[in-house]
Amino acid sequence: MSKKKIAVVGAGLSGLACAVLLSKNFDVDIHEKSSEVGGLLKCKKKDGSVFCTCGGHVFNTKNEDVSKLFWSIFNEDSFVKQERNAVIDLGGHLGGSRVVGYPVEDHVWQLDS
Repeated sequence: MSKKKIAVVGAGLSGLACAVLLSKNFDVDIHEKSSEVGGLLKCKKKDGSVFCTCGGHVFNTKNEDVSKLFWSIFNEDSFVKQERNAVIDLGGHLGGSRVVGYPVEDHVWQLDS
């Protein structure tokens, strides 16, 4: 019995990750208008410097298959690894705490009782 066919439109990171994960159970065709993969993550190197034409990029995943795919396509030298340090400014609301770490569910301990 042959696998059902699925088309993925776009060969950016999301499209490629979907295609890899779906390919375990489906026959996947990827359709991309550009001659290169990468979507918004495409960057150009010139004289040893990396230029990201669509601004800064954030990549987070807990899925090992997606992580392997990402690093098989992109070079680690093109990215700066940064530990996440995001906060929410509550402006004095919710128990008097002004700043709480993000995501808030991981930082409830920072709220006043």
